[in-house]
Amino acid sequence: MSAPSTRRRPGGDRGSGRSTGPGGPGPRTAGRHYLVDGVSVHDVNGADVKDPDPSGGILFDVRGSAKPTRFDGVTIRNSSVAHTDRTGIGTSSTWGRRPAHPNGPGTSFAPITGLSVHHNTVRDAGGDGIVVQNAVGAQVEHNLVDGFNTRSGGYNVGIRAWNSDAVRYWFNEVTGGHGTRDSMAYDLDGGNNGNVYQYNYSHDNEGGFLLICNGAGMISDRNTVRYNVSVNDRNTTAPYGVISVVCAPATRTLVHHNTVTTNAPGTAVVSSNGPGGVTFRDNIFAGAAAGSPLADARNTYDHNLYARISPVPATDAGGAW
Repeated sequence: MSAPSTRRRPGGDRGSGRSTGPGGPGPRTAGRHYLVDGVSVHDVNGADVKDPDPSGGILFDVRGSAKPTRFDGVTIRNSSVAHTDRTGIGTSSTWGRRPAHPNGPGTSFAPITGLSVHHNTVRDAGGDGIVVQNAVGAQVEHNLVDGFNTRSGGYNVGIRAWNSDAVRYWFNEVTGGHGTRDSMAYDLDGGNNGNVYQYNYSHDNEGGFLLICNGAGMISDRNTVRYNVSVNDRNTTAPYGVISVVCAPATRTLVHHNTVTTNAPGTAVVSSNGPGGVTFRDNIFAGAAAGSPLADARNTYDHNLYARISPVPATDAGGAW
């Protein structure tokens, strides 16, 4: 199936692969068992709108305000999305209010469950590549995002979640992030709890490898980033770096056993502009040939290795080589 769309309308062309959750009268509050398999979506000229009326390639969007509604059992696999505005593949919901997001939409939390996004390719996304919103227990694995944030005026990431818990990101590759309005490969964002990025690959993104950025008034707690590789990602715009710890503080974030190397002069391997709550442990940081800064005096560093990095955190001075 090939599904192009060249329409555009000011309210946001919703794209050509959109499913909207049931929200009408009756006892059913969940749409169940959806499969998108082997679909090609391309040339979607949507509006640059994230919420509440997103546009993009393959979207599962819960709407309505009368009755909490959600999806349960959604699989998006073996599909390709190319040249879409604004999102490549994503979910969203109008039922996102909970203690971790007290100002979220709706009056309660109805999370999307049973979501699996795997073995897909997203190329030239105007905004976010793959974004999981309002979900619990999602699996995002073996996807390629090549080119994102190519046309949007907003803040976008290659693969990320918002207001979602227990999301697992495995064996993904992200490259070609454009600009510095975020443009990181991966992101621990607002209302992320118990999420794990592991065994992913990131390279040649203008915004960097990883963003840790909790939303104001939200809870982002116990997230983990481990066993990932970042090669030649960069961000020279203060207060960002290859890894950026910004916005409101996240708590109990553990970044361990990752390899981060960059050839971009002037790019900090880690940069923080205020929040703490992150522990960096057993990572390898390798800077550019002329050296790279580490601009973070607020978070915890323990048993990392540093090559061509200055200054090395005082608590971890033995790791310089």
